[in-house]
Amino acid sequence: ATCQLDNPDQLFSYDLSKRAIKIRGKCLDYARSTREVYMNFCHYQRNQMWYYNRVTKEIKTLHDEYCFDMAGTKRLKMYRCHGGDNQKFEIPSSWDMAPPSIIASRVMLEKSGDFISISEVEVFDEANNNVALRKVAGQSSQFSTTSTAGKGVDGDTSSTTNSLVITKNRGFENWYVDLGGEFNITRVVIYNSDGTDGFPHYRMSDIAVFLMRGREYVAG
Repeated sequence: ATCQLDNPDQLFSYDLSKRAIKIRGKCLDYARSTREVYMNFCHYQRNQMWYYNRVTKEIKTLHDEYCFDMAGTKRLKMYRCHGGDNQKFEIPSSWDMAPPSIIASRVMLEKSGDFISISEVEVFDEANNNVALRKVAGQSSQFSTTSTAGKGVDGDTSSTTNSLVITKNRGFENWYVDLGGEFNITRVVIYNSDGTDGFPHYRMSDIAVFLMRGREYVAG
């Protein structure tokens, strides 16, 4: 509909304590099965908890990494983020919808009972910078001479064998990246092997992800 500043059906508010966008006692909800966005009774679960990146102008929930998207039908849905104009929104300057962040200096991946096999790890700060790119990385073991820890932060997200971090399988394995300082971390993105390299993608299914400050675990 056309924007009408005096229309009470278009006067939304933002509840910072709940991260909820509200109108007439209901909350903006993300239907996970259909990816539709609609007004629903407030339950304050992660699919009703919204945040905004003022750099990219994207709106997301805490449920997943999908973006608010104005579909061709002029209906709002959640869709994979692509940076297009139909995913860029303006919000009132008074709405404090900053992405949730955790101060950390290291990201650690841990896995029991199998190899770690990943293509890339990206760690984003509040300005949407990948603060892990080409930083110092390490791992508990190395499967081959080419499967070095640094492959996980070299900017190559492809899934060829020579681009992967691959550990051995000695019962418990880990991989980490030192960020070179403390950052307000808003999200961590992990690119999995697609399985074509002979390392099945299911090996990511039970991996644990931790944010650390020095050697202290702060989130995971």
